[in-house]
Amino acid sequence: MKNYYRVLIVVLILGSFQVQSDNTDDKKFKVTASWQREQASSWYGPDSDSISSLRPDYNLFMIDSTKVDENNNVIYDTTFTDYTADNYRNTFKIEFDWHPIKYIHIGAILPISMYKEYEKYEQGAYWDPNNMQTVYTGGGEKDKLTYNKIDYIGFKIRSFAINNDKFKIGSYAGINIPFGGDKSSYISESHPLLSDGFLEFKGGVFTHVQMKAISLSAEFLYDYRAEDMSDMLLVTTQIGLTSVKNTELQGRILYGYALEDYDASKIFHPRQEVMWSNFLDIGFNFKFIFMENFEFNSGYRISLWGENGWNYGIFNAKLSYYF
Repeated sequence: MKNYYRVLIVVLILGSFQVQSDNTDDKKFKVTASWQREQASSWYGPDSDSISSLRPDYNLFMIDSTKVDENNNVIYDTTFTDYTADNYRNTFKIEFDWHPIKYIHIGAILPISMYKEYEKYEQGAYWDPNNMQTVYTGGGEKDKLTYNKIDYIGFKIRSFAINNDKFKIGSYAGINIPFGGDKSSYISESHPLLSDGFLEFKGGVFTHVQMKAISLSAEFLYDYRAEDMSDMLLVTTQIGLTSVKNTELQGRILYGYALEDYDASKIFHPRQEVMWSNFLDIGFNFKFIFMENFEFNSGYRISLWGENGWNYGIFNAKLSYYF
Protein backbone atom coordinates (compact mmCIF):
# COMPACT_ATOMS: atom_id res chain seq x y z
CA MET A 1 0.00 0.00 0.00
CA LYS A 2 1.47 3.32 -1.00
CA ASN A 3 1.60 6.23 1.44
CA TYR A 4 -0.34 8.82 -0.52
CA TYR A 5 -0.02 11.47 2.19
CA ARG A 6 3.75 11.13 1.89
CA VAL A 7 3.52 11.70 -1.86
CA LEU A 8 1.55 14.92 -1.39
CA ILE A 9 4.00 16.30 1.17
CA VAL A 10 7.18 15.45 -0.68
CA VAL A 11 5.83 16.66 -4.04
CA LEU A 12 5.65 20.13 -2.55
CA ILE A 13 9.35 20.20 -1.67
CA LEU A 14 11.12 18.13 -4.30
CA GLY A 15 11.43 18.53 -8.06
CA SER A 16 13.40 19.14 -11.22
CA PHE A 17 15.23 21.94 -13.04
CA GLN A 18 15.53 23.33 -16.52
CA VAL A 19 18.49 25.38 -17.71
CA GLN A 20 17.60 28.09 -20.21
CA SER A 21 19.87 30.24 -22.36
CA ASP A 22 19.88 34.02 -22.06
CA ASN A 23 19.43 34.17 -25.85
CA THR A 24 16.18 32.26 -25.78
CA ASP A 25 14.44 33.45 -22.61
CA ASP A 26 12.34 35.96 -24.54
CA LYS A 27 10.81 33.30 -26.81
CA LYS A 28 7.28 32.07 -26.09
CA PHE A 29 7.43 28.64 -27.75
CA LYS A 30 9.90 25.80 -28.11
CA VAL A 31 9.65 22.60 -30.16
CA THR A 32 12.19 19.83 -29.55
CA ALA A 33 12.93 16.60 -31.41
CA SER A 34 15.31 14.15 -29.74
CA TRP A 35 16.78 10.67 -30.06
CA GLN A 36 18.12 8.52 -27.24
CA ARG A 37 19.84 5.13 -27.46
CA GLU A 38 20.26 2.95 -24.38
CA GLN A 39 22.33 -0.23 -24.45
CA ALA A 40 23.12 -2.78 -21.73
CA SER A 41 24.54 -6.30 -21.55
CA SER A 42 24.79 -6.72 -17.78
CA TRP A 43 22.90 -5.68 -14.68
CA TYR A 44 23.20 -5.28 -10.92
CA GLY A 45 21.84 -7.73 -8.40
CA PRO A 46 19.94 -6.60 -5.27
CA ASP A 47 23.30 -6.42 -3.45
CA SER A 48 24.93 -4.39 -6.28
CA ASP A 49 26.92 -7.37 -7.60
CA SER A 50 27.40 -7.36 -11.38
CA ILE A 51 25.51 -10.07 -13.29
CA SER A 52 25.58 -10.89 -16.99
CA SER A 53 23.73 -14.23 -17.32
CA LEU A 54 20.92 -16.27 -15.80
CA ARG A 55 18.97 -19.51 -16.19
CA PRO A 56 15.58 -19.59 -17.90
CA ASP A 57 13.84 -21.29 -14.94
CA TYR A 58 15.52 -19.17 -12.22
CA ASN A 59 16.96 -22.36 -10.68
CA LEU A 60 20.60 -22.34 -9.67
CA PHE A 61 21.40 -26.02 -10.08
CA MET A 62 21.56 -28.11 -13.21
CA ILE A 63 19.81 -30.98 -11.41
CA ASP A 64 16.56 -29.01 -11.66
CA SER A 65 16.68 -29.24 -15.45
CA THR A 66 17.04 -33.02 -15.78
CA LYS A 67 14.53 -35.59 -16.97
CA VAL A 68 14.39 -39.40 -16.91
CA ASP A 69 13.42 -41.64 -19.84
CA GLU A 70 11.47 -44.91 -19.69
CA ASN A 71 14.64 -46.80 -18.70
CA ASN A 72 15.41 -44.37 -15.89
CA ASN A 73 18.34 -42.93 -17.80
CA VAL A 74 19.01 -39.28 -17.11
CA ILE A 75 18.16 -36.93 -19.99
CA TYR A 76 19.56 -33.44 -19.72
CA ASP A 77 17.57 -30.57 -21.16
CA THR A 78 20.39 -28.42 -22.48
CA THR A 79 18.09 -25.43 -23.02
CA PHE A 80 18.66 -24.68 -19.34
CA THR A 81 22.20 -23.56 -20.04
CA ASP A 82 22.93 -20.07 -18.74
CA TYR A 83 22.16 -17.30 -21.23
CA THR A 84 23.07 -13.67 -21.71
CA ALA A 85 20.76 -10.77 -22.58
CA ASP A 86 21.69 -7.76 -24.72
CA ASN A 87 19.15 -4.98 -24.32
CA TYR A 88 18.64 -2.05 -26.70
CA ARG A 89 16.22 0.87 -26.56
CA ASN A 90 15.84 3.63 -29.15
CA THR A 91 13.53 6.45 -28.13
CA PHE A 92 12.32 9.33 -30.29
CA LYS A 93 10.64 12.23 -28.52
CA ILE A 94 8.65 15.25 -29.58
CA GLU A 95 8.33 17.99 -26.96
CA PHE A 96 6.40 21.25 -26.98
CA ASP A 97 6.91 24.08 -24.48
CA TRP A 98 4.91 27.26 -24.09
CA HIS A 99 5.89 30.23 -21.90
CA PRO A 100 2.73 32.36 -21.64
CA ILE A 101 4.45 34.57 -19.07
CA LYS A 102 7.99 34.76 -17.71
CA TYR A 103 7.13 32.82 -14.55
CA ILE A 104 5.06 29.99 -16.05
CA HIS A 105 6.24 27.29 -18.48
CA ILE A 106 3.82 24.64 -19.76
CA GLY A 107 4.88 21.61 -21.78
CA ALA A 108 3.92 18.29 -23.35
CA ILE A 109 6.01 15.30 -24.41
CA LEU A 110 5.39 12.21 -26.56
CA PRO A 111 8.12 9.50 -26.54
CA ILE A 112 8.05 6.54 -28.96
CA SER A 113 10.41 3.65 -28.20
CA MET A 114 11.68 0.58 -30.00
CA TYR A 115 12.90 -2.13 -27.62
CA LYS A 116 15.04 -5.11 -28.61
CA GLU A 117 16.46 -7.94 -26.56
CA TYR A 118 18.83 -10.60 -27.89
CA GLU A 119 19.27 -13.67 -25.70
CA LYS A 120 22.08 -16.13 -26.37
CA TYR A 121 23.13 -19.32 -24.60
CA GLU A 122 26.55 -19.33 -23.05
CA GLN A 123 29.04 -22.12 -23.62
CA GLY A 124 28.26 -24.67 -20.90
CA ALA A 125 29.04 -28.21 -19.85
CA TYR A 126 27.51 -30.99 -17.77
CA TRP A 127 28.51 -34.54 -16.77
CA ASP A 128 26.48 -37.24 -18.50
CA PRO A 129 26.41 -40.25 -16.09
CA ASN A 130 24.81 -42.47 -18.73
CA ASN A 131 27.80 -42.23 -21.07
CA MET A 132 30.36 -41.26 -18.41
CA GLN A 133 31.53 -38.18 -20.27
CA THR A 134 31.38 -34.38 -20.23
CA VAL A 135 28.97 -32.90 -22.76
CA TYR A 136 29.46 -29.31 -23.95
CA THR A 137 26.46 -27.17 -24.81
CA GLY A 138 25.47 -23.60 -25.54
CA GLY A 139 26.54 -20.81 -27.80
CA GLY A 140 23.35 -20.64 -29.85
CA GLU A 141 20.57 -18.08 -29.97
CA LYS A 142 17.90 -18.48 -27.31
CA ASP A 143 15.42 -15.77 -28.26
CA LYS A 144 15.06 -12.44 -30.02
CA LEU A 145 12.34 -10.12 -28.76
CA THR A 146 11.14 -6.74 -30.02
CA TYR A 147 8.51 -4.34 -28.71
CA ASN A 148 7.54 -0.96 -30.20
CA LYS A 149 5.23 1.40 -28.36
CA ILE A 150 4.27 4.94 -27.50
CA ASP A 151 5.60 5.06 -23.95
CA TYR A 152 3.19 7.69 -22.68
CA ILE A 153 1.92 11.20 -23.21
CA GLY A 154 3.24 13.63 -20.64
CA PHE A 155 2.20 17.06 -19.41
CA LYS A 156 4.17 19.40 -17.17
CA ILE A 157 4.01 22.85 -15.65
CA ARG A 158 6.94 24.79 -14.26
CA SER A 159 6.47 27.91 -12.13
CA PHE A 160 9.27 30.30 -11.15
CA ALA A 161 9.49 32.22 -7.90
CA ILE A 162 12.60 33.95 -9.30
CA ASN A 163 13.53 33.92 -12.99
CA ASN A 164 16.33 36.19 -14.17
CA ASP A 165 19.67 35.92 -15.95
CA LYS A 166 21.60 35.09 -12.78
CA PHE A 167 19.28 33.01 -10.65
CA LYS A 168 16.24 30.77 -11.07
CA ILE A 169 14.20 28.90 -8.50
CA GLY A 170 10.75 27.40 -8.75
CA SER A 171 8.47 24.37 -8.57
CA TYR A 172 7.48 21.64 -10.99
CA ALA A 173 4.60 19.20 -11.50
CA GLY A 174 4.17 16.60 -14.22
CA ILE A 175 2.18 13.53 -15.17
CA ASN A 176 2.95 10.72 -17.64
CA ILE A 177 -0.11 8.81 -18.87
CA PRO A 178 0.45 5.39 -20.52
CA PHE A 179 -1.57 4.20 -23.50
CA GLY A 180 -1.90 0.60 -22.25
CA GLY A 181 -4.70 -0.76 -20.10
CA ASP A 182 -2.95 -3.53 -18.16
CA LYS A 183 -2.83 -3.09 -14.39
CA SER A 184 0.42 -5.01 -13.88
CA SER A 185 4.03 -4.36 -14.86
CA TYR A 186 5.03 -8.04 -14.73
CA ILE A 187 5.75 -9.90 -17.96
CA SER A 188 3.06 -12.25 -19.27
CA GLU A 189 2.18 -14.26 -22.36
CA SER A 190 0.66 -11.16 -23.92
CA HIS A 191 3.68 -9.06 -22.86
CA PRO A 192 6.81 -11.25 -22.94
CA LEU A 193 8.96 -8.12 -23.06
CA LEU A 194 8.25 -5.22 -20.69
CA SER A 195 4.72 -3.96 -20.01
CA ASP A 196 2.40 -1.47 -21.67
CA GLY A 197 3.38 1.28 -19.24
CA PHE A 198 2.37 2.73 -15.88
CA LEU A 199 0.97 6.00 -14.57
CA GLU A 200 3.60 8.36 -13.20
CA PHE A 201 3.47 11.64 -11.22
CA LYS A 202 6.51 13.87 -10.66
CA GLY A 203 6.87 17.02 -8.66
CA GLY A 204 9.23 19.27 -6.76
CA VAL A 205 11.57 22.26 -6.82
CA PHE A 206 14.59 23.34 -8.89
CA THR A 207 17.33 25.93 -8.80
CA HIS A 208 19.92 27.31 -11.22
CA VAL A 209 22.74 29.82 -10.65
CA GLN A 210 24.48 31.47 -13.62
CA MET A 211 27.90 33.06 -13.23
CA LYS A 212 30.15 34.48 -15.94
CA ALA A 213 31.73 31.21 -17.06
CA ILE A 214 30.17 28.67 -14.66
CA SER A 215 26.61 27.57 -13.98
CA LEU A 216 25.35 25.39 -11.13
CA SER A 217 22.04 23.52 -11.05
CA ALA A 218 20.33 21.07 -8.73
CA GLU A 219 17.11 19.12 -8.74
CA PHE A 220 15.23 16.99 -6.21
CA LEU A 221 12.42 15.01 -7.74
CA TYR A 222 9.80 12.78 -6.14
CA ASP A 223 8.68 10.16 -8.66
CA TYR A 224 5.40 8.42 -7.83
CA ARG A 225 4.95 5.31 -9.99
CA ALA A 226 1.70 3.31 -10.04
CA GLU A 227 1.00 -0.42 -10.44
CA ASP A 228 3.86 -2.64 -9.22
CA MET A 229 6.56 0.04 -9.44
CA SER A 230 8.35 1.46 -6.39
CA ASP A 231 8.32 5.21 -5.81
CA MET A 232 11.70 6.93 -6.15
CA LEU A 233 13.64 9.98 -5.09
CA LEU A 234 15.72 11.35 -7.98
CA VAL A 235 18.54 13.84 -7.37
CA THR A 236 20.54 15.55 -10.12
CA THR A 237 23.40 18.02 -9.80
CA GLN A 238 25.00 19.79 -12.75
CA ILE A 239 27.91 22.10 -13.41
CA GLY A 240 28.25 23.98 -16.71
CA LEU A 241 31.40 25.55 -18.14
CA THR A 242 31.36 28.24 -20.82
CA SER A 243 34.43 29.57 -22.64
CA VAL A 244 32.88 30.36 -26.04
CA LYS A 245 29.69 32.37 -26.47
CA ASN A 246 26.51 30.30 -26.97
CA THR A 247 28.20 27.03 -25.95
CA GLU A 248 28.29 25.13 -22.67
CA LEU A 249 29.86 21.86 -21.54
CA GLN A 250 27.84 20.29 -18.73
CA GLY A 251 28.76 17.56 -16.26
CA ARG A 252 26.00 15.74 -14.39
CA ILE A 253 25.63 13.33 -11.48
CA LEU A 254 22.31 11.50 -11.14
CA TYR A 255 21.21 9.51 -8.10
CA GLY A 256 18.08 7.42 -7.75
CA TYR A 257 16.82 5.94 -4.48
CA ALA A 258 13.86 3.56 -4.09
CA LEU A 259 11.57 4.76 -1.30
CA GLU A 260 10.17 1.31 -0.53
CA ASP A 261 11.87 -1.73 0.99
CA TYR A 262 13.20 -4.31 -1.44
CA ASP A 263 10.72 -7.08 -2.25
CA ALA A 264 11.96 -10.36 -3.76
CA SER A 265 8.95 -10.33 -6.12
CA LYS A 266 10.55 -7.30 -7.79
CA ILE A 267 13.89 -8.97 -8.50
CA PHE A 268 15.43 -7.81 -11.75
CA HIS A 269 14.72 -9.75 -14.94
CA PRO A 270 16.04 -8.54 -18.33
CA ARG A 271 12.62 -8.91 -19.95
CA GLN A 272 10.75 -7.02 -17.27
CA GLU A 273 10.29 -3.42 -16.18
CA VAL A 274 12.77 -2.37 -13.49
CA MET A 275 10.34 -2.17 -10.57
CA TRP A 276 12.78 -1.45 -7.75
CA SER A 277 16.31 -0.08 -8.04
CA ASN A 278 18.93 2.28 -6.67
CA PHE A 279 21.49 3.84 -9.00
CA LEU A 280 24.30 6.36 -9.38
CA ASP A 281 25.07 7.69 -12.87
CA ILE A 282 27.49 10.22 -14.32
CA GLY A 283 27.19 11.98 -17.65
CA PHE A 284 28.11 14.96 -19.76
CA ASN A 285 26.24 17.14 -22.25
CA PHE A 286 27.34 19.68 -24.84
CA LYS A 287 24.97 22.58 -25.63
CA PHE A 288 25.29 24.82 -28.67
CA ILE A 289 23.00 27.70 -29.66
CA PHE A 290 23.10 28.87 -33.27
CA MET A 291 21.13 31.21 -35.54
CA GLU A 292 19.55 32.63 -32.33
CA ASN A 293 16.54 30.31 -32.58
CA PHE A 294 18.16 26.85 -32.57
CA GLU A 295 19.72 24.85 -29.75
CA PHE A 296 21.55 21.54 -30.14
CA ASN A 297 22.37 19.19 -27.25
CA SER A 298 24.31 15.93 -27.27
CA GLY A 299 25.58 13.84 -24.38
CA TYR A 300 26.38 10.47 -22.88
CA ARG A 301 25.51 8.89 -19.53
CA ILE A 302 26.87 5.75 -17.85
CA SER A 303 26.03 3.77 -14.75
CA LEU A 304 28.63 3.90 -11.96
CA TRP A 305 26.76 1.80 -9.41
CA GLY A 306 23.37 0.24 -8.95
CA GLU A 307 21.14 -2.27 -7.23
CA ASN A 308 18.62 -4.45 -9.07
CA GLY A 309 18.83 -2.57 -12.40
CA TRP A 310 20.63 -2.33 -15.74
CA ASN A 311 24.30 -1.40 -16.05
CA TYR A 312 23.74 0.81 -19.08
CA GLY A 313 25.21 3.43 -21.35
CA ILE A 314 22.91 6.09 -22.83
CA PHE A 315 23.59 8.41 -25.78
CA ASN A 316 21.23 11.25 -26.57
CA ALA A 317 20.93 14.10 -29.06
CA LYS A 318 18.23 16.74 -29.45
CA LEU A 319 17.46 19.81 -31.51
CA SER A 320 15.23 22.63 -30.28
CA TYR A 321 13.66 25.54 -32.12
CA TYR A 322 12.54 28.68 -30.27
CA PHE A 323 10.01 31.10 -31.66
